[in-house]
Order: sequence, then C-alpha cells, then structure tokens
Amino acid sequence: MNPQNTSFRARTALVAAALAVACAAAGAATDGLSVVFIGNSITRHGPAPAIQWTGDWGMAASSKQTDYAGQVVRRLQDAGHAVNGSKAFNIAAFEKKPLEVKPPAEMLQAARASDVVVIELGDNVDARRVDDFAPAYARLLEQARPAGKGRLLCLSTWWKTDAVDAVIKPACEKAGGSYVPIGDIQSLPGTHPSKGPGFSDPGVLRHPGDAGMAEIAARLVAAWQKTADSTPPRRP
Repeated sequence: MNPQNTSFRARTALVAAALAVACAAAGAATDGLSVVFIGNSITRHGPAPAIQWTGDWGMAASSKQTDYAGQVVRRLQDAGHAVNGSKAFNIAAFEKKPLEVKPPAEMLQAARASDVVVIELGDNVDARRVDDFAPAYARLLEQARPAGKGRLLCLSTWWKTDAVDAVIKPACEKAGGSYVPIGDIQSLPGTHPSKGPGFSDPGVLRHPGDAGMAEIAARLVAAWQKTADSTPPRRP
C-alpha cells in the first residue's frame, strides 16, 4: 500500500468529518422556534404616564419576563425547545376600527416567517362593530398565519365577550388554528395584580397579573404541544 495514498485518504476523512461537525453546528445555531404575539394591551402596552403604567410589555405583568408572552417562551425553553426569538405587537387600534386600520406589513411578514403565531384580540371590539370585526379578523388570520408547518393559536377574549368569541373561534378553526379559551381565568383567585405603585389605575388592575399571565401561557403551550404532536393542519 502506498503510504502517500493512505495519508491522503486519512486527511480527506478528517476534512469530511470536520465539515460534517461544522454543518451540524451551523444547523444547531439556526434550529429553534420563532414566536410572534399579536394582540392588545394584554400582549403589549407601552408606557402610559396618565395611568401610572411604566412598562412596555403585557399590561399588569410585573416585567417582560412575566407577561404571558415571556412566560410562553420560558415554558417552551423549560420543555427543551430552543427559542430563537419572539416579537410582540400591539394592534388594539385594529379592534376599535377593524375596517379602517390595516395590520402593519412588518408584523405580517414576521408572523408568516415564524413557527408559532399567537393572536390575542377582541376585548376592545365595540359591540356595535362585531359585524365589522368578523371579516377583518378572518382576513388577519389568513394574512398572519405562519407558512409551512407553523402553528396558529387564537386566544378568546379575556373579559369574556361571548359575541366576539363566537367570531374568533370559527375563524381560527377555519384558518387551521387552535382556539384557546381564557375568559374564565379572570374569575380565578389571585389572577389580577395587587394594588400598588404602577398598579393603581382601575383599568390596569382589570388586566391579568403575573399569575393570570402564567395561566394564559400554560394554556397556550398546552395547545401548541397538542398540535405539535398531531398531524399538521390542512392549509387551504
């Protein structure tokens, strides 16, 4: 056997092995879930001095990490899922004027490119405009649902508005998503924040506190896990 040929083959094998490791590492670096949250003040609310709210996360949570979006990310990570990134968008204006307000293109692009999209809307819908909200909401789901095997999760209203929930549930299911009811959580003990600095306005206090946010997150992750373990939904 020619020693030079043996040495060449050995070096080639080492290079191939190194490339395989490098490719695997590169894949690991990009492997993971991206999550987009679209909603109203429960999803994200910027500072509002008039009501002594200083956060820029889900209203009435004590921090970004303890609002429902932050807790969804943590629960996914605790379950062994890498999360490459998450974004939260407030489009409460869309609820109030569903025919006039157009969802931001940047938000829709991020949603379509993500692995999980959570839609939390409906609490600010005027009872006189439910008929306007219905087609606009259905259109939003079509525009925002993730491509490929991505998952769409739709929350019910927090303040349990039956007429709006009756719009959200069928629209979500038609778009291939999973409907997640949360309207009962507000009646559970300890799910609202305690009154104190930054938490004195009645409107703020009606929102879910850390415990309420935790329950929302638990239901979302359970719904996601259920769909992840099943056959991917049919995408018309």
